[in-house]
Amino acid sequence: NTAYNNALGQFNAEQQQGNQLANTMNTIGQTQQGINQAGVTADYNEFLNQRDYPMKQLQFEQSMLQGLPTSTVTNTPTQATGIQGLSSAVGGLGTLATNLSNLGIKLGS
Repeated sequence: NTAYNNALGQFNAEQQQGNQLANTMNTIGQTQQGINQAGVTADYNEFLNQRDYPMKQLQFEQSMLQGLPTSTVTNTPTQATGIQGLSSAVGGLGTLATNLSNLGIKLGS
């Protein structure tokens, strides 16, 4: 009977130690998983920051321009009428003749 009680006491002590060891390993595993998850979360957040950087930079630059006294100007050249075009061409020929004569080249006879 004493041997049985001693064996039963030893068995219960080992069972208790096994349960404590399992609980300790579970706690260590949860801690390690938490550390790993924190690393994955940090990597993911960095990925999102790098992915969204061009858009955020553009929004930042746009916000810098808000409130500044800027305006849009559209310049549209006007079409020359027939007489204006002819006058410009004749004037251009006169300038060409003047430049040629300054170089010593004579036009015509």
